Amino acid sequence: LTVLNLALPVLSRELQPSSAQLLWILDIYGFFVAGFLITMGTLGDRIGRRRLLLIGAAFFAFASVLAALADTAALLIAARALLGLAGATIAPSTMALIRNMFHDPRQRQFAIGVWIAAFSLGSAIGPLVGGVLLEFFHWGAVFWLNVPVMLLTLALGPRFLPEYRDPDAGHLDLASVLLSLAAVLLTIY
Repeated sequence: LTVLNLALPVLSRELQPSSAQLLWILDIYGFFVAGFLITMGTLGDRIGRRRLLLIGAAFFAFASVLAALADTAALLIAARALLGLAGATIAPSTMALIRNMFHDPRQRQFAIGVWIAAFSLGSAIGPLVGGVLLEFFHWGAVFWLNVPVMLLTLALGPRFLPEYRDPDAGHLDLASVLLSLAAVLLTIY
């Protein structure tokens, strides 16, 4: 989220979004992450947490490429929506995998601490790296940063991450998904 804010002046000059489109470019990612987080966590219980993480990583890489190459505001909004949907798969999958992989409470606390530190470090250095990229490259470069990380996840995940799913998980209810999405979006909007 923070890196995109640095790219706004250049992005606005090139894509010439309307005021409403500019707001959607900024906000749709957060709306989709928040709106689909519960649903994706539930889906991970059903299809497997590693599988959902890898599906999310593949879509996140694809959506990052789409965003980096976007030549219209509408395409960038669509790519950011896909990024949000994919992002909603990654957070619950990683936390659920940590919970299942580390049974000792101290090891689990340490693993969660590493997860939080990595997220915080990314948020802290994102603007610095983004600023350097924007100084020398096209605004889309801020989205290319995601691609190697997601490809590394796709390459190493099947080898090092065990699969977990809830054997007692029921069916995913579409009405519940829509109600959850509406409730979260109304709350944050």
